[in-house]
Amino acid sequence: MVFDAPSSASAATPERQAPTYRVLLEFSDGSQVMLDDDAVLGRKPEQAAVQDDLIAVPLVDPLKSASRVHLRLFMTPQGVNVVDADSGNGTRVEHEGTMYECTAGQPFWIEPGDRLWLGEVPIAVSLG
Repeated sequence: MVFDAPSSASAATPERQAPTYRVLLEFSDGSQVMLDDDAVLGRKPEQAAVQDDLIAVPLVDPLKSASRVHLRLFMTPQGVNVVDADSGNGTRVEHEGTMYECTAGQPFWIEPGDRLWLGEVPIAVSLG
């Protein structure tokens, strides 16, 4: 089942350009979220989403390995990047079988087929 996350704003603001693609996140339980704008992911991302005008994507994480506000995902004209929000257990990007550690606060560009690891929570990424 695919859930379309609502866009955080009805029109692009001058600082943010409308994306030319969408990002599909697929979780280990088979659920999916389709994003068409910048987002924040974590166990309790709602307050940060409102504060930063982003889409909130809450994670199901019974082990609590993901932080409440773990990662921000940004769509830019150059592509999609993720930024670890100084999470407790870090963010890793698995690209073609190699694992890369994200540095907190620094953008990391992702590509179709990458897998995000927010703590121990895997998320498959498709770009369209």
